[in-house]
Amino acid sequence: MMLRIVLVVGFFMAGIYLADGAGEITIRGKAPSYGGKQLTFYQTADWITGSEEAVGNCMVSDSGDFYLTIPLEKTVQLHLYPGIYLAYFFAEPGKTYELILPEYREKSAEDLLNPYFEPVEIHLGLANFSSTDLNMLIMMFDDTFIPYYDKHVNSIYLKPDFEKLAEDIAQMEKPFAEYDHAYFRNYRKYHYGVLKMLANQQRVQSISDEYFNNQPVLYNNVAYADLFNQVFHKYFVFF
Repeated sequence: MMLRIVLVVGFFMAGIYLADGAGEITIRGKAPSYGGKQLTFYQTADWITGSEEAVGNCMVSDSGDFYLTIPLEKTVQLHLYPGIYLAYFFAEPGKTYELILPEYREKSAEDLLNPYFEPVEIHLGLANFSSTDLNMLIMMFDDTFIPYYDKHVNSIYLKPDFEKLAEDIAQMEKPFAEYDHAYFRNYRKYHYGVLKMLANQQRVQSISDEYFNNQPVLYNNVAYADLFNQVFHKYFVFF
């Protein structure tokens, strides 16, 4: 078991940098409250340690206009830290994103001195979205998923109702099953894995076998990374 985890972790960390085709994205927008400020976009470099790397930056004009291009080879989540926010969106090679930034709010002196300060997390809206855009699909799924997640968290100490869990997953999946976007499909799949862990339907070994053994290592899928960290977090003390 330990050898398999070492191999998976090794490929997981290294695979973030593997390319499967060159491309780039364009980011633009207008945010007057950001005039004269620099925007720096980051990508998580290692989902285990949480380390990140800057992948692009630009200056916002005095009138609030911003524009940049970023080389991108795979679908990833990008994020930035404007003031009190942790703002993120999902980017696909070859696409243009007209971001809607929240009104800028500077960190207070108390925030800057607080070692436990947590930024306000926000999924950025797009001015040029479509109904099949990955960001829109993920927002819709998250709105559907969160109530079910809260329900199963609240019942974690009760006797698990496996039949009800299966019904809940089927109910969540029903409106999204027609979308065959690979990233979105796996995003849903690994969220359902989190629910199975919460309901204690499957022990760690069983979750590992179903979701990670002989499965593709999805280096840049945030749902995959979340479940991976929950399943294997106890093993990382050995590294």
